[in-house]
Amino acid sequence: MSKNHRGRPLRREVPKSGRGTCPVSKRSGVKLLYEYEIGGQKVHISKTARATLENQRKREERKVKKTKLNSAAEKANSTEKAESTADFSKANGNGKEKQGEREAASVVQKAPQKETAP
Repeated sequence: MSKNHRGRPLRREVPKSGRGTCPVSKRSGVKLLYEYEIGGQKVHISKTARATLENQRKREERKVKKTKLNSAAEKANSTEKAESTADFSKANGNGKEKQGEREAASVVQKAPQKETAP
């Protein structure tokens, strides 16, 4: 397994053995091992800062994905509700004519129930 960020090779390639102040975490005396593009500039950052930025990026991706899924689910639910209410309206008769017929039928059903005198 290669050890690119240790010892002699690091001393040869980078000034001050790769140590300095991290522009992300503002910690001093840490190894600045990883190149990262921030604001259009390539800068060297520490291992912990790289992990922080990657985790932050992953969280944002998950959040975007979750909002897309939620919005798709809400659209599906709203269309299902609209379809189910339309089906219910069709089955029960929607409209003023049907409503008038139902009221007339309820009156007719009540009319035959007359009380008889003893």
